[in-house]
Parts: sequence; C-alpha cells; structure tokens
Amino acid sequence: MKPLAELMGLLGLGHRFAGNAVPRGADPIIRSPHRLGEASGIAQLLIGVSGAAIWQARTSQTTSVSIDIIDALHFLPPTHFVEQQVRAIKVGAETVALNDLFLCRDGKYAMLEAGPPYAKLLEGYSAFFDCGDCKTSYAREVARSVPACIES
Repeated sequence: MKPLAELMGLLGLGHRFAGNAVPRGADPIIRSPHRLGEASGIAQLLIGVSGAAIWQARTSQTTSVSIDIIDALHFLPPTHFVEQQVRAIKVGAETVALNDLFLCRDGKYAMLEAGPPYAKLLEGYSAFFDCGDCKTSYAREVARSVPACIES
C-alpha cells in the first residue's frame, strides 16, 4: 500500500522493518467521503511496524503485522464526528487539560489522553504525576519525569 510505504519511509522505518504490514479490507466501510477505515488502519499499522522494528533490533526476529480496517475504524472515537443539524456536538475532550502532547526531558514528546473526560483516567494521571489538573502542571511534571519513569 503506497501511503503506508511513504509514511514508513518518512519515519525511517523502511529499512528497520523486514516483515509485512498488511491492511485487510478496503474502504468504503461507512458512508463517508473520507477513507476513514484505511486511514485509521495505516496509523495502527505504523504503530505495529514501530513495535516490530524495535523487536527486530533487539532480537533479530522478524515480525509481520496486519489489521482489519473494520477494527481500525472502531479505534476512532465516533463521538468526535457526531453532528446534529450540521453542527458538531462537543463531547468534552477539547476541554481536558491532559489531552495534549507534552515535551519530555529528552526533547521528545509524550501524548497523554484521558478523555472525553474519563474520571478514572484523570485521577490516575493526577496521582501518577502528583500534580493539579491543569495543562501547566502536566507539562512541568512530564518534562521533569518522563522518560525517567518509563526507563526504570
């Protein structure tokens, strides 16, 4: 699949992944002008390719990955695409301070999400980082502790 190969090349995965990455199925899956199943499938395959490339670097074992685009489509949070009378319905995810990319100590970014607000996830992140529920607090704590907490 050409878009997948292009993205793998852009991300530097082309020469690090020797397996096969196979999307199963084809759009249209749902009535949409966009190829949502395939787009989500490619994104999910890239995650699998990345993991397989790490595994290959560590063990020299080649792993192939595949995804059914119907399963990939289910990964998209459908409530974010709901409209009523041609107006988007807000679900609250845009107001959750935690939902963002945060700069880590090593200059890379970590993506944190807890919603459209899910209290259990918010409480878990707040307890983990031991900080207030605001973007500034999360940014400070991620910059201070990540990836140290991941590496240990």
